[in-house]
Amino acid sequence: MNKLKKRHYYVWGAIILAGLVAAGCAKKEQNSPVVAEINNYRLTAEDFQVEALLSVPDVLKAEDVPALKEQIYQDLLTKELLVQEAQKSNLDKDKHFMKEIEDYWKQALIKRIMNRKTNEYIRTSTVSEEELKNAYALLSRKIQAQMVYCKDKDSAATLSKSGVNFDAVALQLKERILFSQAADFSAGELSKPLEDTLFSLKAGQISAPLEYNNTWVVFKAIGESQENLKAYEQMVGQLKKMVLRKKVQDKLNRWVKNLKDSARVVRHDDVFQSLKLNAAVGKKGE
Repeated sequence: MNKLKKRHYYVWGAIILAGLVAAGCAKKEQNSPVVAEINNYRLTAEDFQVEALLSVPDVLKAEDVPALKEQIYQDLLTKELLVQEAQKSNLDKDKHFMKEIEDYWKQALIKRIMNRKTNEYIRTSTVSEEELKNAYALLSRKIQAQMVYCKDKDSAATLSKSGVNFDAVALQLKERILFSQAADFSAGELSKPLEDTLFSLKAGQISAPLEYNNTWVVFKAIGESQENLKAYEQMVGQLKKMVLRKKVQDKLNRWVKNLKDSARVVRHDDVFQSLKLNAAVGKKGE
């Protein structure tokens, strides 16, 4: 995300945060002293304090207080006059503006629920000595493999059974393959289901189809090499973080999958298939 977009979301985040705090404290604001009247808007001490929470540094010298207060007031004045000017032009009712607010609101909610679930899973997950040693053994291995993402299960099953004709069959299925990559894979680079499958293979073996993120993955192991690692005792802390991170990610994936499985979702495939991406693709490079 570029700096302009970051600034854009920060500004809207501040505005929405201020709005939420103000809405939650509506009764309190009725008795809050009025700092200034800006046309028909009453800027209250409550408004000022909310803005100050976003502006005051952790360390503030007494002699800097008057100048900072004046700056906060001027910022509030400018924002309110700009809002009033935008409202005169009915920009607050513009559909693009409303969509931006809706998108930010959704992203903020998603971030909050993901943070909550992540913290919950961190608190409730434990790492055993055996898991640490298994992780250390995995870290010492590097697997050379071909990883292929297929559009559907049938294609993945065909590729999985191709044996020595793997490359030729993959070429025949190219219209049904989303992505193919030959690379060296180390422990921790893939999600747990993919990693468990790949690291169970020996050179020349092909995995069974693995469903992952609405696609089907097939691995072909090509070879294996060894990594030079520090002593186990020196890596315990790193290993614990790695195992815990993967456990938490695995729980998050299962949680999201359960949400999908338990939700009532009706997709109208005739409409879905008719959707075009040409306009979006055309804008991507601009």
